[in-house]
Amino acid sequence: MGGTSVMELAEFDEYGNKEEHPNWPYQLDVEPYDVYGWTDEYQNDMQDQMSVLPPNRVLFKLFAFDVAPEFGGKDRLVGWLVSRSDTIDSWWGDTQLWFQHRRMDDDIKVRPIYFEWLQFWDLGLFSETALANPAPPVRCPFFFLFENAGLV
Repeated sequence: MGGTSVMELAEFDEYGNKEEHPNWPYQLDVEPYDVYGWTDEYQNDMQDQMSVLPPNRVLFKLFAFDVAPEFGGKDRLVGWLVSRSDTIDSWWGDTQLWFQHRRMDDDIKVRPIYFEWLQFWDLGLFSETALANPAPPVRCPFFFLFENAGLV
């Protein structure tokens, strides 16, 4: 998740109570937990792939870094993402479910050291780079960047 804030993940406990002194990692990494035999060459519709998984299966391992990896931070396994039910298609999920991406500004106010660990884009404006159209034609919180760069 790199430069995306994960501070809000720690603001409430599992019962919905506000944490008085929240503690959160600098960075979370998500690693597929692949015991299903899917290789990079295996390509199928994601819904079809997910539908063969029974409930209560681990999908991803979650790792946390207290310090940026570039500054010596080591990953630590902090949990697993587990599917608790059958996977079903959902028009609402496909068209209305969005996850907000937060900037790290709030994190930096609480932990100023984070600013020193961030990497900044110093190659000019996004629209002035030699990037080859990486943008998929879908809605996402950062879609305006691809539109401004004339990539979609």
